[in-house]
Amino acid sequence: MKASFFILASAFFASCSLFYPELTPGSPRENQTYSTAPDTTFLVSAVAFADSYDWQKDSGRASVPCKVLLFRNDSKSLELPAGPDAGIGISPDQHHIIDGELYTEYTDSRGSQIKKNGESVLWWEEQEKLLGLLSRDGVLHSLGQLLTGDALVYRQDGLPVMRIDGAVACGGFGCNGYGPNGALYEASGQVCFSYITQEPGHQEAVLVQDGIPEVLLSLQDADIMDARMTGMVKSVLYERLKTYYMLSDNVTFLMNNGGLMWKDASMIEYDGQRAIAGKLLQKKGNPRLAIGLENEVIYLDSGSEYVYCDGPYCPNLGEVLKAHKDCYFFRRDCAVQLGAGLAVALTPKNEPPFLEYCGKTIKYNINGYLTGVAVKTSK
Repeated sequence: MKASFFILASAFFASCSLFYPELTPGSPRENQTYSTAPDTTFLVSAVAFADSYDWQKDSGRASVPCKVLLFRNDSKSLELPAGPDAGIGISPDQHHIIDGELYTEYTDSRGSQIKKNGESVLWWEEQEKLLGLLSRDGVLHSLGQLLTGDALVYRQDGLPVMRIDGAVACGGFGCNGYGPNGALYEASGQVCFSYITQEPGHQEAVLVQDGIPEVLLSLQDADIMDARMTGMVKSVLYERLKTYYMLSDNVTFLMNNGGLMWKDASMIEYDGQRAIAGKLLQKKGNPRLAIGLENEVIYLDSGSEYVYCDGPYCPNLGEVLKAHKDCYFFRRDCAVQLGAGLAVALTPKNEPPFLEYCGKTIKYNINGYLTGVAVKTSK
């Protein structure tokens, strides 16, 4: 029964029309002028080099002159010098489009720097990899992991509020089930994140709300996979004795998926139901991407490790990537869901990069690559 929604999603993907005018079959894209529907804007981040530079072959591209760009549909709205001197990284995972703004991160021997549209907004001496970023009531909250890997640091406007030694954050940028703010999110009017502490034979899931930690679950001989707060509900996903459970407000649900073993799974909501998203280990062959409900498994096409879900719709990124095997797709944030479809930022090996949605494209005439996409709709 659940398989029918994939047919519906595929039909939507094939028939939806966002670009005006329609692209006619066989017509070269360069000769047509089109734009997105007036209530929808795609924000696309990119890195551009001089036309003579071969960024695909030169491993030293982080040290050559380049620019970070932000497009709104097909119009360039932001152009920033990038690289070490500018304090703006050019790796796709250093770019974050949040609330219509482009945040960039850069870490070197001087410390860590966060910029918003090219302007420095946070700086500290410790070297951290950013896991979450959220602005609330004029305060910029961040969650980072020390590059040494031995601690998490939660900050408000760059000042440390919590240092958590020996912990692993739940979620982050580009993780299934987590949004554009990464591991940080708002729930019940509070800034939240979760982490897992690990000792030999023992684990704890801890939820932090506005800087106040609360232990949600403490277990022996178990593997905690995810923990978070959704609305007023506090939930933990864990495995014990090869059985998977979801604890929600002290009520335990058995995720009975026929004895199948999950790998790197996280919690998601699928059509109003509690669910697991991740890879299932197979008796033969490679792990397979899937969504697990309490008593059912929905398999997704292989070719991607990412799951996108919004209500009843769960579009399949693997199908898009198979159709564009010659393109780079750098990370989960290079696609964004809009209804039953995905807008996907792709970088061909021998042509300019482009954004595809519903079979239509916006091409960007740059020598470089696309690093992310977000969507902004006016209601």
